[in-house]
Amino acid sequence: MRTLIPELNIRDHHGLAPLTRDPDTLSVWRELRSRLDGELHLPGDPGYHRARQVFFARYDDVLPSAVVRCRTPHDVVQAVGAATRAGLPAVARAGGHSLAGFSVGPGVVIDVSPMNRVDFTADGIVRVGAGTRAGRLNRFLTAAGRMLPVGTDTRVGVAGLTLGGGLGMAGRRFGFTCDHLVAADVVLADGRWVTCDRERHPDLFWALRGGGSFGVVTSLSFAVRPAMALSAFRLRWPFSAAEAVINAWQQWIRDLPTEFMTFLALRDEGEPILELYGSALATEPDAAMRTVAPLAAAIGLHPTIEALWPMSFRDSIAFWDGTRDRHGWRATKSECFTKPIPADALVAQFTHARHPAQNRSVELIQLGGAYNALPAQASAYAHRTQSFTIKHSVEVPTQAPPTEKTSAQNWLNHSWASVRPHGTRTVYPNFTDPDLPSWPTEYHGANYPKLQHIKAHYDPTNLFAAPQSIRLPNPPRPPQ
Repeated sequence: MRTLIPELNIRDHHGLAPLTRDPDTLSVWRELRSRLDGELHLPGDPGYHRARQVFFARYDDVLPSAVVRCRTPHDVVQAVGAATRAGLPAVARAGGHSLAGFSVGPGVVIDVSPMNRVDFTADGIVRVGAGTRAGRLNRFLTAAGRMLPVGTDTRVGVAGLTLGGGLGMAGRRFGFTCDHLVAADVVLADGRWVTCDRERHPDLFWALRGGGSFGVVTSLSFAVRPAMALSAFRLRWPFSAAEAVINAWQQWIRDLPTEFMTFLALRDEGEPILELYGSALATEPDAAMRTVAPLAAAIGLHPTIEALWPMSFRDSIAFWDGTRDRHGWRATKSECFTKPIPADALVAQFTHARHPAQNRSVELIQLGGAYNALPAQASAYAHRTQSFTIKHSVEVPTQAPPTEKTSAQNWLNHSWASVRPHGTRTVYPNFTDPDLPSWPTEYHGANYPKLQHIKAHYDPTNLFAAPQSIRLPNPPRPPQ
């Protein structure tokens, strides 16, 4: 009889120590180490602290029982078996960019980042190792004259991006990253390494396209498109015009061609700033600005053009990249919307009680177009009727005193609450929020019960457990 691994009752990862130091478990680690091509890092090992770190330093105090850096699918099979024998939950990690720190936990972290090979199959499908970052994939595809809608950050892992949907600069024209997935190789909780697609394990294939992890993905296969050039732009208005710009932007995007993907951002860079940035596929810079002209006319004020360049799709992703390898103490909340919101409360909250240690941002991210082309039941990604999402973020130095972190969290909560009454109670799953009140339906909508059924089939002992992973149906019954 297999043992049901208890669900984690965790709202925040802070201060989580390894779940076990049982001497019997040490024999499990010794056996695992002898079978690996990759690396095993345990507490006290020289490489342990670096191996457990993720992109956000906020979660540096989470101490896994083990970190397994896998070089091959065989390593993943061995790591899953070791976690099962040790009675520990497992978390898969590729890029380590989970906003809520779900790429690390107190159990076993199965790190597939070394598995980053990319190649083409004979029929032109691109096969991507689960540890591949978006930048590496884009470079490979550009050299072959191909492209795939993948994010706005070269450092993000393609696997996590896909499992949560996959927003990106070409998304309104071509859809989510997960919409291009044609197959995936996955190590399941029982140690089987399977391929899923529309014919083989089709329920698992459905779930992986926006529903999170139901095992450890080792590779993903995508249908790709001919490469397209684009124009990238960044425009600024005075912050004093913020309400007018937000109101006009919400009307302007309703009829915007799907070649355009735009972000409207309020940022605090010592002084509040307001910028519109984005890209226009297969569009020359002058033509892109002609499309922006009605927006400027509605505002009654022409923007300052900070950037306006033609470039390849690959270069555009690098263009929007951040400059830091890691972020500090950062928190994020978000929500999706189908109708325009009043801008006054959002702008007033952004400037309320500004604090020099807080790096605040509010991004209005355009959706629609091909994002909404499929029905909600076509894949696990459920939110196919939304017009835009608003992402609220705040960051303070990692070593800031608790009072500053509390103040930052309070601002974030109030900013999010200022527009919550106008939202649809839906959240893009990759914008993970550890405090989201009804996360199962806000991430997954009406697809959540089906995801629970699939979870019970492929992970009946809840081996792959995180604070917001799919729950087993109630009451969970361990298999006999």
